[in-house]
Amino acid sequence: MNNPFEVLGLEPALDLDATTLEDAYRAASKQHHPDSDSGGGDPDAFARVGSAKATLDRLSSRIPAALQALGFDKPESAGNGSAPMSGDLMDLFAELSPAIQQVEEVAKKKLAAQSELARALLANEEIAARRPLESAGLRIQQAIDSRLSHLPALDIGLAQKSPEAAPTVRRLAHELAFLEKWQDQVRATLMKLFV
Repeated sequence: MNNPFEVLGLEPALDLDATTLEDAYRAASKQHHPDSDSGGGDPDAFARVGSAKATLDRLSSRIPAALQALGFDKPESAGNGSAPMSGDLMDLFAELSPAIQQVEEVAKKKLAAQSELARALLANEEIAARRPLESAGLRIQQAIDSRLSHLPALDIGLAQKSPEAAPTVRRLAHELAFLEKWQDQVRATLMKLFV
């Protein structure tokens, strides 16, 4: 695997702001674009640039890439990241599943409604179903933000080769993967109400 940080000309880091990432992506894609004015475009390099940005955009994939780039994880010894889920995430999961089901049931009713009046009569039920899911969505974002607040300190720990840093970062990546997946599910489920 290509080092996505290297492909974009960035130093490996967990805490990477969106502007820095976007600027690096634009510079690298301009350099390698097949239709560039300089004639030096390389389709394979351009594809690697897009792949690198996609990897670094999502924290759950950026963290393992940073660990590998910093020498903490080798592909053959990376492990499966199956750390136990923290209590706050277990609570959130228990809240999320029934909220998704409730919204999906209302979305099915709206889709089956034959008239505008029938759909309008479902408005109160839709609002009641959306509230718990929107609340879960907010809690997901709060959980993500809480974990993001640790990234600068973890970057320092990794730079200092602290023995506690890499396991903590791996657990964080595992939790963020769940949170990002759930955040995507909340968005997709809420969109079903707007059909």
